[in-house]
Amino acid sequence: MAITVEEKFESPVIQTGSRAFVERRYLILGSDDPQEVRDELLAETYHHSLAFVYSREEFVEQVDMHTARIEALFGVTPRVFRNTELIYNNDLAHFVNGMKDASGGPRFRGALTEGVESVLRGRTPDLVYRPPHTGVGYGGRPFALLLKNHRLSDDIAFRFANRSWSEWPLTPQKFARWIDGINDAGVGGGAASGAVPEAQERVCCLFMDSETFGEHHWEDTGVLRFLDELPGAVLEAGAGRNDFCTPSEAFDRFEARAVYDAPAMISWADTERDLSAWLGNAMQSNALYELHKLERRIRRAAAIDPAEAAGLLQDWRRLTTSDHFYFMCTKESGDGAVHRYFSPYESPYESYINFMNVLDNLRTRVGAV
Repeated sequence: MAITVEEKFESPVIQTGSRAFVERRYLILGSDDPQEVRDELLAETYHHSLAFVYSREEFVEQVDMHTARIEALFGVTPRVFRNTELIYNNDLAHFVNGMKDASGGPRFRGALTEGVESVLRGRTPDLVYRPPHTGVGYGGRPFALLLKNHRLSDDIAFRFANRSWSEWPLTPQKFARWIDGINDAGVGGGAASGAVPEAQERVCCLFMDSETFGEHHWEDTGVLRFLDELPGAVLEAGAGRNDFCTPSEAFDRFEARAVYDAPAMISWADTERDLSAWLGNAMQSNALYELHKLERRIRRAAAIDPAEAAGLLQDWRRLTTSDHFYFMCTKESGDGAVHRYFSPYESPYESYINFMNVLDNLRTRVGAV
């Protein structure tokens, strides 16, 4: 079985609010040999936005901007896509699969998303999947999907330092045994899953924020030592069955035979794993509606005064960042506590008022062009 780990981080070398997303091959942690480092840079929306939900034109432009920035900084072209907050449905898969590179060929070989139980219907998330009806894509193979194993990912991201958790303390050896157990677990889903893959085709995907290591869980919890020792523990537990890979390596090695059919929007956020983290109340819906209603006016202004409109468009795009709407969430209990933990505001209502005041100022500037 192969293990791939996504670490979401905001790179200090990328300015103006853009973000880079890395699949880090943890097999090489602590290595002094640069030839062993195999990070894969992923494509994203430049402003970590919900653009795909509201504007395909803006979505394409932000993905292009992000790719251009990655190419300029690192000299590589991303071939795997990871949408904001793992937001995904079949429509996004078809759209991204249809995007072209400079040669006119398929631009992306696959994408990352959440392994949602209602979509999996009893099947394991630990396979390479494909969306329905996308046909042949990059390299003559189907557009492929890697799914987050949310149970194992959240064991580290949310439960690692929780002393009331029945599995605390979480040691590298214990976690490695859980990962290795995937090799022997059934795939589930019966004949509807398509051809049943062999155990060697399992891919366990662990996705989490980089802040997990040192910020959400401080060093005194042992999380950094856990991370340092985990690769060796996984290899030892597997007795030759386990290794580590990037998403592209997983797509090269394993055939996407099982179908992941997600007609509705999903994400990795909150218990619902949908868009309710950003569109769950009237404030969020209104803020997003008013924001994207302004897009057409700004693009028309570009035809009148391109220099001024460029600044307006840049400021408007900064307002598309998903965090603005995440801070407006009014959920209670566990999910609400997570939203409040990340928010710099005293309340979601303060967040909404501040956002709408900034948007009103931008609207006034657009009207002056």
